[in-house]
Amino acid sequence: MSQRKLILAFLGRFVLVFGLLAIPWPGWPEAYAGFVRRSAKTLYRHFGAKGVVLFQPSLSGDRTLDTEILLGNRAKLDASQRGDAARLPFNTRFVAYFPSALALALVLATGVSWRRRVWASLWALVFMHLFIACLIGLMLVSMVNAHPELELFELAPFWRRVVTSLYDIFLTYLGARFAVAVLVWILVTFRRGDYGRLLGTDGNAGPI
Repeated sequence: MSQRKLILAFLGRFVLVFGLLAIPWPGWPEAYAGFVRRSAKTLYRHFGAKGVVLFQPSLSGDRTLDTEILLGNRAKLDASQRGDAARLPFNTRFVAYFPSALALALVLATGVSWRRRVWASLWALVFMHLFIACLIGLMLVSMVNAHPELELFELAPFWRRVVTSLYDIFLTYLGARFAVAVLVWILVTFRRGDYGRLLGTDGNAGPI
């Protein structure tokens, strides 16, 4: 098969798979948002020595924001375990689901054997959700920076700039999260020597 046909076949498979994954099937966005909240709750139930974190459906009234982070100081809770908290709503589809779907679609569209596609898909989902866990941690640190009245901890000026820059890059721009998805696809899917075979430059362009 010619290089042009290989590329067109890859693009066709990718558009089909990503299109199917991107469709908001009934109940699926809510189920995935619930999965993200439960996983984040397990990982970040406490944040630092005094931080208390809650992940709940967003109450902001904006339907595009399905999840809300509440961050408070345990030392400032009253007898009923209530107190002031910082709030950060976000959309799990844009922060987590679409980048993961992109990585998965790229893997499944690649012309390697199905055995390799299955294993690469599993590893892609693992690495993407580790990345998402880091993004949620970045959100929490940013909330601490933005709300010094919580008195949780204070970062040095250099680290405050680092956190602000990382937040601006990875949580403001969807393209940055997509770039990570592409990097994960490359890392989990390809082996040495694959590129020549996939492009048909070594005379054997079939599935690997």
